[in-house]
Amino acid sequence: MQSLRKSVGAIVLLWSVLMFLLFFHAVFGRQKITDFLSYGYMLVTSFLLTKFVEKRDITERFGLQRNNVLGLLVVIYLGLTVAHYFDISDLPLIFFAPLNEEIFFRGYMLGTLSKSNYDKWKRILLTSVLFALAHIFTYHSTYPLDKVAWTIFAPFIGGMFFGFLYMQSKTILWCFLAHMLYNLFSSYRISMLILYLFILLGVLLKDIVESRQETDISSKL
Repeated sequence: MQSLRKSVGAIVLLWSVLMFLLFFHAVFGRQKITDFLSYGYMLVTSFLLTKFVEKRDITERFGLQRNNVLGLLVVIYLGLTVAHYFDISDLPLIFFAPLNEEIFFRGYMLGTLSKSNYDKWKRILLTSVLFALAHIFTYHSTYPLDKVAWTIFAPFIGGMFFGFLYMQSKTILWCFLAHMLYNLFSSYRISMLILYLFILLGVLLKDIVESRQETDISSKL
C-alpha cells in the first residue's frame, strides 16, 4: 500500500509540473519555446527517472526492443508519407505530441503504477484522467460549453484505449500508432473514438465475466 501511495504521489507531482508548463504555454500564446519546454519535460523526466531513480532498463520499460523500434520508424515513415500526400503541415501535432505523451503518460506513468498489484483498469483510469485534464489548456475561452466538455472527454476515451494497448503489449509502439492516426485523420476522430469505446466496453465486459467465473470456481472449491 505504501509503495502504491508513493507511485501515485510521484506521478501526480510530475503531472502537476507538466500542468504548470502547459499553463505557461497557454498564457504566453503557445510559443514554440514553451511548446518545446512541455515536450522536453515529458521526454527527459520519463527517461531520467526510469534510468537513474528507479534504475530500470529504458528498453524494457517503454518496450523499445529492436523490433518495436523498427516498427516505430516504419509507422513514422508511413505517417509522414500520408501527411505529405494530403498536404498536412502540422507535424508536431501528428508526431511529436503523440510520441512524447505516450512516453510520459503510458510508458512512464502507467508503467510506474504497473509495479503494484493495483487493479489494471484503475491504473488506466487514473492515468487517463490525468491525460484528459492535461488537455484543458487547449481550449479557448470563447469556446461553447459543449466544446470544452469535448476537449476533456475525447482525450479521456483516447487515454483509456491507449492505456489498454500499453497494458496488453507492454510497448508504446501501438499506443503511438493509435494516437498518431487519431491526430492525423482529424475528420474521422468521432468515428475512431466510438470504435475505441466499443472495444473498451467489450474488453471490460469480458474481464468482468472471466472474473465472476473465477470467483464461482473458487467458491465451489
